Amino acid sequence: MGRLDLVDRIRWHTEKGEYPGWDVTSFDENGQEIFIEVKSSVGKNISCVDLTANEWNAAGNKRNCERYFIYIVTNALSESPTIEKMRNPFGFVSNNELQLEPIVYELSLSAK
Repeated sequence: MGRLDLVDRIRWHTEKGEYPGWDVTSFDENGQEIFIEVKSSVGKNISCVDLTANEWNAAGNKRNCERYFIYIVTNALSESPTIEKMRNPFGFVSNNELQLEPIVYELSLSAK
């Protein structure tokens, strides 16, 4: 966004072993923190993305949801990838504009 004063404060969480529910903490043009989860494909289209429970919980957090983005990257390995930004995916699901389905369950093999 051209905010060179904030570049050193951008944080790539997985590189640091952190898992807050998004990949990158960055900033918008006003200097407000934004939370970016990146999903990518080497193909030209993505029809669905997988979200972990941690990612979805972060997306739905009332303090974060308006500043939570999914960046959908297609043609990821090409010289000109395409990035689409989806702000507040939780809002799209809450308004029945997108559908969220639980498709994977974890079966714990240790007794409680």
